[in-house]
Amino acid sequence: MLGTGIATYALDMQFRIQAKARLEHLLEGSVDGMVVEQDGLILAANAAFADLVGVDHGALVGEPLSRWMADTAHLHVGCLTQSRLIGPAGAEIPVEIAARRDGGRAVESDIMIYAVRDLRTRLAQERRIAHLARNDGLTGLPNRSSFLEWLTRQTSDPVAATKVALLAMDLDRFKEVNDVHGHAAGDQLLIQVAERMRAALRPGEFVARLGGDEFVAVVPVQRREDALDLAERLRAAVTAPVMLDHAEVSCGLSVAIAVWPDDADNASALINDADLAMYRAKASLGTDVCFYEEEMDEAVRSRRRMAQQMREALDQGQFSLNWQIQAAVETGAITGYEVLLRWIQPDGTFISPADFIPLAEENGLILPIGEWVLRTACAEAARWPEPHKIAVNLSPVQLGHVDLPRLVHQVLIETGLAPSRLELEITETAMITDMERTTHVLRQLKLLGVSIAMDDFGTGYSSLSTLRAFPFDKIKLDRSFMSELDGGPESAAIIRAVLALGESLHIPVLAEGVETLDQLSFLRDQGCDEVQGYLLGRPQKTADAEIQAAARVLWDAEPERVATAA
Repeated sequence: MLGTGIATYALDMQFRIQAKARLEHLLEGSVDGMVVEQDGLILAANAAFADLVGVDHGALVGEPLSRWMADTAHLHVGCLTQSRLIGPAGAEIPVEIAARRDGGRAVESDIMIYAVRDLRTRLAQERRIAHLARNDGLTGLPNRSSFLEWLTRQTSDPVAATKVALLAMDLDRFKEVNDVHGHAAGDQLLIQVAERMRAALRPGEFVARLGGDEFVAVVPVQRREDALDLAERLRAAVTAPVMLDHAEVSCGLSVAIAVWPDDADNASALINDADLAMYRAKASLGTDVCFYEEEMDEAVRSRRRMAQQMREALDQGQFSLNWQIQAAVETGAITGYEVLLRWIQPDGTFISPADFIPLAEENGLILPIGEWVLRTACAEAARWPEPHKIAVNLSPVQLGHVDLPRLVHQVLIETGLAPSRLELEITETAMITDMERTTHVLRQLKLLGVSIAMDDFGTGYSSLSTLRAFPFDKIKLDRSFMSELDGGPESAAIIRAVLALGESLHIPVLAEGVETLDQLSFLRDQGCDEVQGYLLGRPQKTADAEIQAAARVLWDAEPERVATAA
């Protein structure tokens, strides 16, 4: 019996030692803090828990767990609970605790196992994510989301005693800093400018960065003019020179101010008003701060409205083409037609190309509109019984697009129009913007078999150098010379010079804007090749035989009859 007892004891001790070894192995294998507790005392803990509470590993066993974990009574078995751990020097450490009862028995002396996870890193990351969601990542200023929330709160009370001024701000010459010193220098400039703006604020004032070089500020005011105080403080902070690593740089500040509720009754409209005023602030040479003024900013609003209508017109097929005759001076034979774009709205109002073409060039709509014009004109001309040429104007924006030769080639293939029947007209201004690039694109177009004409000749900046840079197939003399032909000898002399230049270069010349028989007679005497203008007929929606026959009357009729008809 004694031997059996000794053997049992030995086996029990061996089992306990193995169990303890397995427990220690499990505890130390966890990256989280692990602690085993019974009757409030610590039976075992791993090194991670010891490091967490700042106590030597060996000194934990036998110590009361409540010394570091005070609210164990509120922990729920089988659930994760966020709590606080008392760390070194009494510092509280945010932790997540999972409690498990060993053996699953609800006995008062049960062994409890706690897994303790340090939340400091995770909470710091969450705070950083929350900060980035509401603040600009580069400058640390509030971002667009924070700005919208702030402005909405400030303008939510319709009976507020104070007004709210919104300052929209753009840095001037910031692009020059990026171009000359690099984007890293531009970032440093933005960081320092943001710090200066923040330092210039007073209680109740707010500033944010929307992106790029765009900033906004919000300030409560009693009168509109009170907003100028913040505007001047911010301008002084921004315009002071900034010393970067290798250079001293500076930039200006354009400020546009809109005031709630004077200019708008909600935050969205207030932002739009400040944006409209910014166009005047940027365009003004002598004024860097502009208040929103409904009458003065209506032009910008109209342009935006027209831009939206232009997109709808393109989608809804409101654009149409007109054709204007081009004829030989000597014989009156039709040599071709210039394609003219027209926009007639559903209410019947006509919008001049002089109004919507520049706007389309500004916002990029000229690319899809120009493609529509080219494709539609080529498709219609391909169906004509007579193989007349068609002349299509190219915008400088289209000419600068890398896919233009591919587009022209694709349109010619799809419509079946012979390349020799297509003439593309460009202006001198389009040439001088980037002479090398433009001449490369024009040579690619000529390889397709299309001809290239210089439009509005004589009104550009460097006509002779442009003619030398590229072998044009035609020169189109600007209509302004025709309208001034009777006003003095200067226009006549210029026309003679252009015609002589074209003859010496073997380039035919077409005169635009011919409206009288005297103008036609003068051009015939000077050896002009082709003409175009109201004398031949106004632009028409079709290019049929009747229109061609009407134009020939000017050459076939007797002079007296022509004069009487005119």
